[in-house]
Amino acid sequence: MDKTALNYANLFNYQKALGLKGQQFNYLSAMVYAGYFFGQYPCGWLIGRFPAQRVIGVSCLLWGVMVLILTQCRAYPSALAVRFFMGVFEAAVTPGLTLMTGFWYTRREIPLRQCIWYSSLGWGGILGSYISMGVSKLSPNMKPERWELIFFVLGGATCLWSFVIFFLLPDAPSNARFLSPRERLIAVKRVAGNETGIKNKAFNKKQAIVALWDPKALLLFTSVFAAAIPNGVVNSFSTIIIRDLGFSTTKTTELKSVGDAVQIVALFIGGAITLNVPNSRLLTATAANILCTVAAACTAYLPRENTWGRLVSFWLVNSQSVGFTVHSKRHGLYSLLLGKLRRAIRRQRIPSTKLRGRYHWSAGRIHHQARLPSCTQGEISRGGHAGHDRVPE
Repeated sequence: MDKTALNYANLFNYQKALGLKGQQFNYLSAMVYAGYFFGQYPCGWLIGRFPAQRVIGVSCLLWGVMVLILTQCRAYPSALAVRFFMGVFEAAVTPGLTLMTGFWYTRREIPLRQCIWYSSLGWGGILGSYISMGVSKLSPNMKPERWELIFFVLGGATCLWSFVIFFLLPDAPSNARFLSPRERLIAVKRVAGNETGIKNKAFNKKQAIVALWDPKALLLFTSVFAAAIPNGVVNSFSTIIIRDLGFSTTKTTELKSVGDAVQIVALFIGGAITLNVPNSRLLTATAANILCTVAAACTAYLPRENTWGRLVSFWLVNSQSVGFTVHSKRHGLYSLLLGKLRRAIRRQRIPSTKLRGRYHWSAGRIHHQARLPSCTQGEISRGGHAGHDRVPE
């Protein structure tokens, strides 16, 4: 919701308050992606060397603080700088969650799980829409201004939630306090087939070189780049597009929530298909991307008097999240480098003993703490011994 707060604030004379002219609002909305670009490497470095949930928690706290600071920015340059740092701090969230998903779930389970947590964009959009609808009913002359209130509410909520992430979210089964020692062992062993290990803090230059030339990594890069184009439009300009169709401010916030609901439904359908139909990930992503492309064309080229046809088409543009999630995030970039490229490296006879050793060290350490006999393969696939609780999925 924080990244799209600018989208909501734009309904309440935000551009007028800052004196934005020409393309300045477009640059302001795009600046968060520039910050995201430059924040990728340092955030990835931090996630590789510190517990992922700690990095995500600190990032969310700083991210929320930046949203609060936006209420004090009354000029274009200062707002531009704050938006840049918002993108820097956001860069840790998606890689961290993607990495943690690979630690907890098998390859077959990962696409649906990622669709589930990625659907939070839709849930957040619905909540943000109704917060904005409530704000729209307040007096335009109130203090603080209505666009400031949007930033106060969303930024404050993010700061509070960051403490929950920092203290309660485990980044891997090996340090999950709600699991018993035996359940931790089972949880670690059941994802051994992913060939991603549990966590490796060493940076292998040879793996990085292979990644730069790996066709799958390049295709994933292209896929994410292409998906970011409609994603940026939906996140930053959806309220402007809907209001331009002839709706009031209050009605615009309400109608925007329908597009977010479409995103949630599409993600669950896409995740369910990839979970239950073998080798369907690419076809599912392709179908979602085709739907997004056709819907965008209808939004742009249907007759202007066909208001509802254009609106429904714009809602369907949200299906782009399916292709972005189930295709480009099968394991996430980090899991890709540790998993798929690990096999490519092995074929090229590049040693990967550190990665394999890290997994066995983690599983062995948990087993030693539990002082219990090793689990059988059947127990691992079922999630536990007969008579014991299953490992939560």
